[in-house]
This record gives sequence, structure tokens and C-alpha cells, in this order.
Amino acid sequence: SELQVSDIIIIQKNQRVPADVVLLQTSDKSGTCFIRTDQLDGETDWKLRIASSLTQSQDISLLTSDKNLTGKIHAEPPCLSIHEFNGVISW
Repeated sequence: SELQVSDIIIIQKNQRVPADVVLLQTSDKSGTCFIRTDQLDGETDWKLRIASSLTQSQDISLLTSDKNLTGKIHAEPPCLSIHEFNGVISW
């Protein structure tokens, strides 16, 4: 299956992702991680990213369990800008 807009995915350390994503949560308590965007824009420097405190504070076991999540994600259609995102998550 292929990724669709508004899919929630779990990314492991050093895993390549063939899409631009919105960081919801990290394994670091502060919500920080370093990413490379070379597949999107050619830049090879590591960049610091921080998950939203609203999603970082949620229980990660909800995403990694077999239980169905209840909620909705409304995201804008794919666009050329990798520096902007408009969307709403509700649960």
C-alpha cells in the first residue's frame, strides 16, 4: 500500500521516508529529532525538528497498538512547499 495524505506512520531511526511529513511525536521526551531533507530539497545538513507539545504529550501506545484510533485528520492536498502545512487533528 502507498502513503496517502493524512496517514499516520511510525518512522524508525535512520529510516528513509519518501514523503514530507508532519512530526507528531518522537521517542525523546522533549519531542526533538534531527532529520535530513536531501530527498526533498537536496540539502544534506541535519535539521532539528520539534513535535507539537499537544501531540508529543499523548500516549504513544495508542499509535502502536492494534486498537483503532478514533479521531480525524484533515490535511491540505499535496503542495510544492515543504516549509508550510495546514491541517487539523481532532480526537
